[in-house]
Amino acid sequence: MCHDGWLFTMCKFLKKGSQPQLWPQYQGFRGVYQHMSHSVLQWQGSQRNCNNEWLNNAVARHALMDLFCSLVGSSFLEFFYSRLCLICGQFTIILDCLLKCKFSDLYHQFTKNNGLDIGEQWHNLHQQSISMLAKSFIIIFLLPLLSVVVGHETVQTEEYPLVVSTWPFVAAVRAAWKAVDGGSSAVDSVVEGCSACEELRCDGTVGPGGSPDENGETTIDALIMDALTMEVGAVAAMRYVTDGIKAARLVMQHTEHTLLVGEKASEFAISMGLPGPTNLSSPESMEKWTKWKNGRCQPNFRKNVSPANSCGPYSPTHYLRHPGETCSSTAHMPTSNSGLPRVGLHSHDTISMAVIDRMGHIAVGTSTNGATFKIPGRVGDGPIAGSSAYAVEEVGACCATGDGDIMMRFLPCYQVVESLRLGMEPKLAAKDAMARIARKFPDFLGAVVALNKKGEHAGACHGWTFKYSVRSPAMEDVEVFTVLPSD
Repeated sequence: MCHDGWLFTMCKFLKKGSQPQLWPQYQGFRGVYQHMSHSVLQWQGSQRNCNNEWLNNAVARHALMDLFCSLVGSSFLEFFYSRLCLICGQFTIILDCLLKCKFSDLYHQFTKNNGLDIGEQWHNLHQQSISMLAKSFIIIFLLPLLSVVVGHETVQTEEYPLVVSTWPFVAAVRAAWKAVDGGSSAVDSVVEGCSACEELRCDGTVGPGGSPDENGETTIDALIMDALTMEVGAVAAMRYVTDGIKAARLVMQHTEHTLLVGEKASEFAISMGLPGPTNLSSPESMEKWTKWKNGRCQPNFRKNVSPANSCGPYSPTHYLRHPGETCSSTAHMPTSNSGLPRVGLHSHDTISMAVIDRMGHIAVGTSTNGATFKIPGRVGDGPIAGSSAYAVEEVGACCATGDGDIMMRFLPCYQVVESLRLGMEPKLAAKDAMARIARKFPDFLGAVVALNKKGEHAGACHGWTFKYSVRSPAMEDVEVFTVLPSD
């Protein structure tokens, strides 16, 4: 497949070089376009007495040049490719481009000025070996443009950079904005923003000192995702370490794993240089836990246990479902929480943040203490990619917050991004994700923010009023948007 001059160089670079993630997309694109354009190029090939291998490679070249013309612009191509081809000796590149883009006048002028005719010389030039100088120019100049073709936009637009976060965590968004506006990557900016929230203990639900479990201990869940590489790092139920988002980044950067949990996650983070061990409880969290304990441990997250209305130890009770009843029919199941709401505005405030940097690259991250008075060992949606956050480089991103035990069953952020991929506007994508959950669990509390690659954003929520924060180049400071359940 890769035997055709400059195309050979490009193939090798895609397959084994610094951007191997582009290779599958290139292969698929080449095959589709070959099917569409075969009849036209078969005629061109027969006129030039070229073999099928040249024809196949011409199809790929022809397709790429077509997209370059439409996406990059004719003026730039006239300047860039005429000079690139003169240097490389690969005149077929610009000739194919000119034919497909219908720049007939420029084509005739080009051949006349350079003393070319389009007969045998075309085929002979095509068969010549490309020089090392030509290869260097192709790798340096052509591949950045190719990344635009296959969806990895590297051009700066007026919409970038951009920071979006759940809840009015203004200081966290400012910290992320300061980083990304100063040239930091999307990943580093997400870490800066979530770290600021952890240090500030946003709403008592992020970082150390908040959301105690049944034993009064605070633990941390966190996630980081790089949409460019689709790498993810996460920690869950992590004890003794305050820097959740940094620990998640260490998992992503220094292991082949995606998620580490519990005390072993803490040991890993400390071994990689994070401070610890540290008691994550605070006077405020212990006061909250003591009050809950004195209130007979109500509400809590247990069901079908005895005792039902007081603290443990607990034992299971036998429960026989009525005919036709399913696992989702939780409204009729006896629980130990006496019907009190288990998730409220200040018991489940995950920070979920998305950043698009100046190069158009996307990253998302989360950090949370999880649900207040959770059963020890519980892992919610915070460290689960696709639930609390998700991003695809050429599509967009999503941030979520709410009842993670319910939401993680539906992967709402994965659903949002896939809806964006299919062409939905952010508002419709967000509302659709919430509606899918509400059909099964009409009493759940949750919210999502959808963000497409254009920088357009919108939120949707169910069961509560939701706010999210945004900072863009068009704003003088962070702006907070309010979303009502009826919106």
